[in-house]
Amino acid sequence: MTTRGELPSSTTADFAPAFIQLLQPAMVAVGQAITLEVLVTGTPKPKLYWFCEKRKLRDSRNVSLTEEEIQMPLKVEEEKKVKEGPQSVAIKSQLVISSAEEFDAGKYTVRAINRAGVKSTSVNLVVKGQPTSSVSSSAILFHFIQSLYCLHLISQFHLYFAQFTSAAYVALG
Repeated sequence: MTTRGELPSSTTADFAPAFIQLLQPAMVAVGQAITLEVLVTGTPKPKLYWFCEKRKLRDSRNVSLTEEEIQMPLKVEEEKKVKEGPQSVAIKSQLVISSAEEFDAGKYTVRAINRAGVKSTSVNLVVKGQPTSSVSSSAILFHFIQSLYCLHLISQFHLYFAQFTSAAYVALG
C-alpha cells in the first residue's frame, strides 16, 4: 500500500548485468566460420551490443547476431550464502562470422546495459593462414589467361623482330 506522494515499491529488485559465460579467445583460418558467444543475466533484461575495435556491429552479409532467452535459477548472495532465488532469464548472444577474412581480426567486445549497471567482456579474434578457397577459380583463370596472352605477345614480337632483321640483312646484303 502506498500513501499519497509515494511511489509504489517494485516487486523485483534491479540487478546489474552479469556474464555467466564470458567471451573465449578464438583463432580461425581465413575462409572458415567462427562463433563468439556470451551468456548474461540481469534485471531488467540487459540490452547487448557487440563491437569490433570500438565499431558497433550489426547484421550483414558476413556477420550474424542472435539472441535467445534461457530460463535459469537466479542466484542471490546474501550474508555470504548463496540461495536459490526465483527464475531469471539469461540471454545467450552469438556473433557468427560466416567466412572470416584478415580484416575480421581484432578485439571483440560485448557490452550489457540495463538501468542497474553496465558490464562488458572482450576477447581478441585471430585470423590466420591463407584462404582455404577464398581465391576464386575465376581469378586464377584470369591470371593464367593474362600470362598466356603476355607469352603470345612476346612470341609475336620475336617473330616480327626475326622477320625484320632477316629483311634488313637481305637488303643490306
